[in-house]
Amino acid sequence: MLGTTKRLYAKKTHMKQLFKFGFVFMLALSFLTSKAQSTATDFQVKDCAGINRHLFAELDAGKVIVLSMVHPCVSCVAPTKTAIDVVNTFANSHPGRVLFYLTDDVGNTPCNSLNSWATTYGISGVTILSDPSITQADYGSSGMPKILVLGGSTHKVLLNQDNGINSNDLTVAIQSALLLSGLKTAQQPIAYHLYPNPATDKMLVDIELPVMTYVKYELIDVLGNVVYENEGSYFLQGKHEINIPVKEMRKGIYFFKVCLNQSCTTQKVWLN
Repeated sequence: MLGTTKRLYAKKTHMKQLFKFGFVFMLALSFLTSKAQSTATDFQVKDCAGINRHLFAELDAGKVIVLSMVHPCVSCVAPTKTAIDVVNTFANSHPGRVLFYLTDDVGNTPCNSLNSWATTYGISGVTILSDPSITQADYGSSGMPKILVLGGSTHKVLLNQDNGINSNDLTVAIQSALLLSGLKTAQQPIAYHLYPNPATDKMLVDIELPVMTYVKYELIDVLGNVVYENEGSYFLQGKHEINIPVKEMRKGIYFFKVCLNQSCTTQKVWLN
């Protein structure tokens, strides 16, 4: 009985050690994978039209690359088309700056097969590449498709999505890549409307942004104390409504300060 107990204890100890080793191994693998995915892998190849393509040169020039790595397969079609549609929304605001590349997942599908697949499913007007130096293996897990957003002089991976794509996530990643590349549309006066003033229960601020913008705002009392603020975050292009609760604040004069990127303005407000 004592021998059996010792064997059971030894077995449990061995299992705990295996589990601990496996857990540490998975953490290390996860760390290495995430590290591998943080920056793009360079390539210099000819695309399927015979044009030279150098990834890092494009990124260094301030361009953003959206890369769809397809099997190719039927399930790759819809996400790829969605990604192309999102890329096309930047054609007017950032002409020639957001590029779409379509590649084979492991670089072993001939160009004529990739071109045929794209034509069959109505995918046109994109750069198609097939080369063994461009593979999903550089970006962690496999996907059908894997869609990447690459940008900036540091060649950062801003999105790495498998088996589908969310249009909003892709838009945010592209806008972040454009900011990282220092590329914005021409600066326009950014107006905001604060109401009601005086305010009683809540104060609303309407802001319309021409581009994705870093927004930080504060409500400051006459003594210079910040009584309400946000942590600062990127707001997407378009209209936004900020709701500031003021019901529990003391009556009197306050100052609303809003910073859009590095430009700040302050407006006097009254709370009743």
